[in-house]
Amino acid sequence: MKPSLRDHLLRRELGHYSRDTSVRGLYGDRSWVESLDIVNELGGHSGCVNALSDDQHLNIHSYQPDSSTAQFQLTTTVSTGHSANIFSVKFMPHSNDRTIVTAAGDAEVRVFDIERSGRSTIPSGAPGSNTYKGVQYLSYGDTNARIYRSHADRVKRIVTESSPFLFL
Repeated sequence: MKPSLRDHLLRRELGHYSRDTSVRGLYGDRSWVESLDIVNELGGHSGCVNALSDDQHLNIHSYQPDSSTAQFQLTTTVSTGHSANIFSVKFMPHSNDRTIVTAAGDAEVRVFDIERSGRSTIPSGAPGSNTYKGVQYLSYGDTNARIYRSHADRVKRIVTESSPFLFL
């Protein structure tokens, strides 16, 4: 009988390292991959999803564990202004999930303050409002975006530190 994924994990925990207990060996295990199932699909994306984003948009969903119809609900969409696919998205630590950093194939890093965007005096759903059917639609101008153009090639990953002001 072939060892199960559980057996491989146990062997790794006990210090028995081999090709089968490496990260690639564990996550590439055929029985584990075949046991995966789609639990939920998040709406709002029109292209491939590389991070928490698709093409040049950032979609933020709220988690509603008690909902029987939709555990995840799209609450905010940001048109980031990137001219190429977004590869990495991070919430900045200790920012109360209001500051988001994106990195994309256009060699730009952008920082958004989505809390600043919620200060509209126009009622939701009214003409000129940026909210429609409970979803807030924002452009990079609505979010006090900062653009960093210090890379010569596409930016694939963002690393955050424990500070809300530092990222790599």
